[in-house]
Amino acid sequence: LSSEAPFAPIRWRNKIFIKIGFGGSLFKYIANSCHVAEVASYEMDENIKTYVVPPTAIINLNPEKWNKNKKDQTGSLQVFVKDVVEAKKFLGLNKMYRPIKTFNKENMPQLADELFDKLVINDVISGNFDRHSENWLVQVDKKNPTKAKNIVLIDGGMAFSPTHPIASLERRKQYAWANTAFMWAQRRFTNQAKEIIEDVFRRRFI
Repeated sequence: LSSEAPFAPIRWRNKIFIKIGFGGSLFKYIANSCHVAEVASYEMDENIKTYVVPPTAIINLNPEKWNKNKKDQTGSLQVFVKDVVEAKKFLGLNKMYRPIKTFNKENMPQLADELFDKLVINDVISGNFDRHSENWLVQVDKKNPTKAKNIVLIDGGMAFSPTHPIASLERRKQYAWANTAFMWAQRRFTNQAKEIIEDVFRRRFI
């Protein structure tokens, strides 16, 4: 993610949204800070020991490729993860977690509760405003394509906003998974998740 060039379409879209009253403070913030949020998401994931965000670092982008004005730019680079599919496809959902595919006992997707809990914990702590079902991936077991070995959280550019969103358009994807149609969100935390939360709470002032 670049701090500028690849987000030109977003900046123009956001300007239009702001003018017609749908945009707010978050849209003004995102265009130049996504790469910082991406790295912060990775570092937080490492700190709380959930290990579901690929290694991400801030880099200097080649101005010859990214900027016609030949100015140096900063962006983020994230490690590519193999053998993954979008959660949307694996779980048979639309972008906002509504079921669009019916499964039987033989092909029912197997996503461990402990894995989904890690997504919830990361999103709540970071305040991610963009966790739709295309912004996380499922690492599939090669021997059993219906079984998830792990999950991978990507596109953390809308996390750690320094300001609270004031427009409903900005908030519509925050905690989008928390709806009654998505079965994995309709239960209590696992014991493993509770231990992670307890550890985070215990270390909050360290």
